[in-house]
Amino acid sequence: MDADKNMVKTEPPRRKPASAQDIKVTAGPESTLGLEVMAWVEVHKQKLIAAGALVLVVVIAAVIYNHYKAQREMEASEALLALRAPIVGEDRGKTPPADKYLAIADGFAGTTAGRHALLMAGEALFLEGKYDQARTVFQRFMTENPGHPLVAQADLGMAACLEAAGKRKEAIEAYDLVRKRYSLEGAVVSQAKLALGRLYEQEGKHDQAHALYLEMLENMRMGFNTWMMEAQTRLAALEKAHPALKEARLQKMAAASQPPPKPANVITLTNTVAPKAPAPAPAPSASPATAPAPTKK
Repeated sequence: MDADKNMVKTEPPRRKPASAQDIKVTAGPESTLGLEVMAWVEVHKQKLIAAGALVLVVVIAAVIYNHYKAQREMEASEALLALRAPIVGEDRGKTPPADKYLAIADGFAGTTAGRHALLMAGEALFLEGKYDQARTVFQRFMTENPGHPLVAQADLGMAACLEAAGKRKEAIEAYDLVRKRYSLEGAVVSQAKLALGRLYEQEGKHDQAHALYLEMLENMRMGFNTWMMEAQTRLAALEKAHPALKEARLQKMAAASQPPPKPANVITLTNTVAPKAPAPAPAPSASPATAPAPTKK
């Protein structure tokens, strides 16, 4: 019994379960971010409305501008197509006057059709024999459209105007500049070289003209065109009139077709030294036992 009492006394006291009244819930501070955002919006409400209205106006303006630009491009294209040369009647194939092209270029400036109309106005002025005015129009095209794919054509037109006006020296310089400036424009370079060769013939520089025609025909791998055919014809006529040019060309071709000379055999001479003869063996010295005895007198 005493042992049982001792065991009961030594048991640890049991913890009383917590009741609902004893549990205290500590709530964190309430977030005020939403209230702050609402307050900021309320304060800047007028500015936000103005900014939204401005964005809406910009979007509407962009839509209207794009629509206007597309409509303007369409109208310019229709106006340019209306100027095409008639295919029937008395005026069949006749080029329209330059002033009509200029009217489209001025009325639809900045459009694709307007740019083409400006270039076509220069060509029309050239055909009308107004070379100075045509050159001015070509120069205007180059100034207003830097980097345009047709700038090379306009530059070539300026050189052609100088040639047609009888300014041979200036035309030679202009054609030479065109062929160097637009080396990747095959058609433009071919026309410039052909015109340059023709002017060299007029100047009596037959060797330079001959070299240009040959250069054109050597570049046939880049594409054959009608200007190369004309260069071939002019080359044949030039060699017929000046046989020395043909003979020089054939000699150059023969020299190029010969194989390169073989290198001469190189003989390397080496200094050969005769082997040294072995040194003679030393004569054996006489031993004292075999030495002859001295003669007594």
